[in-house]
Amino acid sequence: MTPASALARLRPGLPDAPARAGFTLLETMVAVVVLATAMVAVLSVCLNIQNARLRAVRSQAAALVLRDRLADMTAFGVNRLESRQGVQETAGGDWRWTVDVADSALPGQSLATVTVAPDTSGDADEKAEPRLRVTCLSGRR
Repeated sequence: MTPASALARLRPGLPDAPARAGFTLLETMVAVVVLATAMVAVLSVCLNIQNARLRAVRSQAAALVLRDRLADMTAFGVNRLESRQGVQETAGGDWRWTVDVADSALPGQSLATVTVAPDTSGDADEKAEPRLRVTCLSGRR
């Protein structure tokens, strides 16, 4: 006697079929929960990667604005070094920059501090990002 015929005798009225022909509802639900958890983890990693890329692009744009301000200071010479501020538009957004000039303790030397930060004058909800700041010592001729 085969196991299928013995099973058919125990379950009269049912065809000769194996006892487990498919998945139960509980097994299917557990598989869906595991798959959903894995998908949430993958999407979380993708979102973190996208945020890191955006921060890198914005930091690069801020560094370009900072470099432009330092190049202006070099091009115009240190004899006309003065405090000023402005907004520069780049592909990474608008950036507010300031150049602060102060006398140093060294005779004939000035401290020039260049600060670059995102221009949030129109967006009150935008998160404040860290600023880039460079302080250099420059001599007057």
